[in-house]
Amino acid sequence: MGTGRSSIKETIYNGIIDLIGNGTFKPGEIITEKMIIERFCYSKSPVREAMLELCKDDILKNIPRCGYQVTQITPKTMHEITEMRILLELSNFRQIRDKYSPAEIEAIFAPMEKVRKIEKKNTWEANQNNLRFHTALVELSGNSLLKETLKKVLDMYTRAYAQMYMAMSSVLSPKQNHYHDLFLNAWKAGNLDDAEDYLKKDILLAENAFTPYAESTMGLG
Repeated sequence: MGTGRSSIKETIYNGIIDLIGNGTFKPGEIITEKMIIERFCYSKSPVREAMLELCKDDILKNIPRCGYQVTQITPKTMHEITEMRILLELSNFRQIRDKYSPAEIEAIFAPMEKVRKIEKKNTWEANQNNLRFHTALVELSGNSLLKETLKKVLDMYTRAYAQMYMAMSSVLSPKQNHYHDLFLNAWKAGNLDDAEDYLKKDILLAENAFTPYAESTMGLG
């Protein structure tokens, strides 16, 4: 019984994150338990539990007698997201980089990269494919806790990207494609230090795009 209730709470939690990430719920917007109950068709108790959990994770802010406000990602938070991604993803790469042959690397990532290049004109879908690429790298470690930790960090990154995406016609830098190719080619060639450097530069692209956007739209310059 407890497992079922926990699963419902997790479904609602992830569903709200998806709605924030795709721009259905915008930064600063107030959402209510009633809105979520009607959208997901669950009872009030697990909806409230999920929304309070989102408050603990600083995704929502509880506004008494009003509802829950979608929090806005700031440059400071984006910097912390980037730092955490670099720590997790580069450490993971150092653990897995000697375990896969060029043929195995090609088999794992070539289909994903083919889709990414076809859909690169759609900046939102391109961003989602980019996240799948980074998630796939971490999955190679076989460490479920690492994967879950990165998922939470990437959920925050997606919210930041959504803020930019809603305000700008094009967000994803063309260099994103470039760094993926450079990273994979260096890894397959055994140039591991170069591969790590390209992976880090790929991660840094988002913060480099987000900071000037945030400074101009939030008056933080």
